[in-house]
Amino acid sequence: MEAVLPVLAKKFADTWLTLLVLPGLLYTAVLVVAHAAGHHGALDGAQTLSGLESLARAAQRSGSAGTVLLLVAAVAVSSAAGYAATALGSAIQWIWLGTWGGGGWLVRRRSRRWDAAHDRYAAELLRLDGQTPRIDAVAVRRLAELATIRNRISLARPARPTWIGDRFAAAEMRVWSEYRIDLGFCWPRLWLVLPEEARTECSAARAAFDSASSLAGWGALYFLAGCWWWPGAVLGLGMVLVAWRKGRDTATGFADLIESVIDVYGPELGLRLGVTAEHRPLDTDVGASISAQIRKGA
Repeated sequence: MEAVLPVLAKKFADTWLTLLVLPGLLYTAVLVVAHAAGHHGALDGAQTLSGLESLARAAQRSGSAGTVLLLVAAVAVSSAAGYAATALGSAIQWIWLGTWGGGGWLVRRRSRRWDAAHDRYAAELLRLDGQTPRIDAVAVRRLAELATIRNRISLARPARPTWIGDRFAAAEMRVWSEYRIDLGFCWPRLWLVLPEEARTECSAARAAFDSASSLAGWGALYFLAGCWWWPGAVLGLGMVLVAWRKGRDTATGFADLIESVIDVYGPELGLRLGVTAEHRPLDTDVGASISAQIRKGA
């Protein structure tokens, strides 16, 4: 324990410095510039420099004690900004996941679009089935395009009001449809049988998704700084848009990885739970037995 605690303390300090203080110091600097320039002098370099020089002279007049207090205040504001960005990022992630209830009209709207796209795909597939074996490459490409249009809305019929939320919900629905595995109940047990490499991949995918929401949190703070310095609002809006795009990409990667883990290591879970006596491919019978055992009647 004496050897572990210093290592943990160092990792905590590194995380605190990297994720909170350094981005927070940059945000604090933006606040200082916002105070010095204001809206009217936002793009006036001379006025901004003059305002910063006035702040510097005021700090010099306060003496050593004032300088120390100023540095402490800067670190405190930076840390507070970091924690605020993290909290805002968590709230934004909650919105992205679409688990906040309501939004039924959004689900219905997305479902209508998905149904229409799926009907076009199903009709084309039925038409091609009637032409077998005289299917040409153009027809196959057309079928693939219709599938892409449908999948761009969602991989399964929408159940959440947001695209990112549906991406995770689709993974759960597809795993249930294919294997009868209840992903919510099975995931903690599956995590215990995963090798270290798979755990690392999953942790990295989750960290990337969390990083996207954290960037959105910083964007919201910069947008707030726009109340005093309008370029802050422009910068914040850009960060939120980039974070949203990154959130969609990382959610796709994370959801794909979740499905892949079930595909590859689901049979191992059945073997470890005693559902199967030997290693066998995952199917609906094995999946249903796994779900029944893990749910324990819940």
